[in-house]
Amino acid sequence: FVGSDQIVRALSERYLSEADRMTQNTILMAARTGAKLILTEPVLEEVVSHLRACDNEHHGHINAIEHRFEYDFAREVPHIMLRAYLYARLNPNLGKQQPKNWPAFVNQFCSHATLHSSIAFDDVRQYLQTKFGLAYESADDLARLVDEEQVVDLTKKLAGVKHTEKLAHNDALLALAVYGRRKRRGETSRVTEFGWGTWWLTSEARIMEFTKDIVREHGARYIMRPDFLLNFMTLAPSAHEARRAFASVFPSMLGISLAKRLKPADFTKIMDRVAEAEQFDEARRTVEMAKLSNQLKGDIARQYTTLGSTRKEAAVDAIAAREAETDEHAPA
Repeated sequence: FVGSDQIVRALSERYLSEADRMTQNTILMAARTGAKLILTEPVLEEVVSHLRACDNEHHGHINAIEHRFEYDFAREVPHIMLRAYLYARLNPNLGKQQPKNWPAFVNQFCSHATLHSSIAFDDVRQYLQTKFGLAYESADDLARLVDEEQVVDLTKKLAGVKHTEKLAHNDALLALAVYGRRKRRGETSRVTEFGWGTWWLTSEARIMEFTKDIVREHGARYIMRPDFLLNFMTLAPSAHEARRAFASVFPSMLGISLAKRLKPADFTKIMDRVAEAEQFDEARRTVEMAKLSNQLKGDIARQYTTLGSTRKEAAVDAIAAREAETDEHAPA
């Protein structure tokens, strides 16, 4: 299940150079690798709601003074899609590709004229399915995977940290649907080195505070970090064809993302675990590998992707060097 945060981030990359569309490329590569990526109705609603909120913000506070916006001011705009629009408008290297105005920007994803009508949901859904090869499942499809009482209980817990009860319900439904899909697919009865097959792909973090008992009950987390998915595709033999297909954009993603290293102490711990596993028979080793896979996929600390200031500087320098060679766009 692809989270709304990942969808919105992918849309916000529309006017970046292809090599810098990290979220878009990750989703496209995952689909090419064979992952089934699912757009759910609750996520679709959140994406459309975000576009509508941006439209209202632009109309109410930005449109009249947009000509005065400079980069340092644009970066403080709270909505990511509005920031993406303003950055594109401020980037002279885009030339004729620059969006002429806010409605022209929205038209890249759906009709601005019907953004606030029910038509927008079909427009955005069809665009996302066509662009990223997403499957679609309705809220009713998800409801059949979960216990409604559990959804209501978790929604109440999340209500205090979400802007609306609807958002709390959406998160509760997606989290519990992961476990329901795992059960329906019989993942609990299969043991492989790759661990669980069903996950919620998101950078969402606050929900984890309220689902510790649910995770404990099921014995596994339900969120996969996008960082893990990208790192998986840089290394997995099964992703070889996807890496070849995206060869022109993959090096920049690799240079930025794989500059993130494990801390020495954490690396030593993992190596110790590997050494221990060497002593197990094949069946026991398979079980331990599944545990490690699930731990990495759901690693909330994301220690294997932590960027220190030195690594950030190296990443920025790498982008600047590549841009100096191609001279195609300004620094992102």
